[in-house]
Amino acid sequence: MLLLKKAMITMVTLVSFAYAGGSCDLSQVGDVKVSWRAYKTPLKIGVGGSFDKVEYRAIAPVGKNFREILVGSKVIIHTASVNSKNEGRDATLTKFFFQKMSGTEIKAEIVDIKAQKVKRGDPKLGVVTIAVKMNG
Repeated sequence: MLLLKKAMITMVTLVSFAYAGGSCDLSQVGDVKVSWRAYKTPLKIGVGGSFDKVEYRAIAPVGKNFREILVGSKVIIHTASVNSKNEGRDATLTKFFFQKMSGTEIKAEIVDIKAQKVKRGDPKLGVVTIAVKMNG
């Protein structure tokens, strides 16, 4: 399993804040989207896309902090759902890359979250470490 300090995939999770009894609970709302960018040509021009079929399995639906609701959560990406907004390119990616893999899924798990120091009023930032398993 490959640990990535900076995720090779971008996961966008919508988080809503619900205030109850003077405390803040975080809950996960919405879909997870996985996008990618590939560089192949000598000019290193990026081609991007996403996957249309992504399963997200939250470790917990509600928690007191991001760690409680995200660490241990899993994502399964179905490689046949690659979408670069170009059907010909999608067929090529599927045939010459994804069909060469030993499976039809890319699996990922959030294994750690480290918050960066933040100044009052600034957005909270941090690093999410994700273990990605593909072709195995």
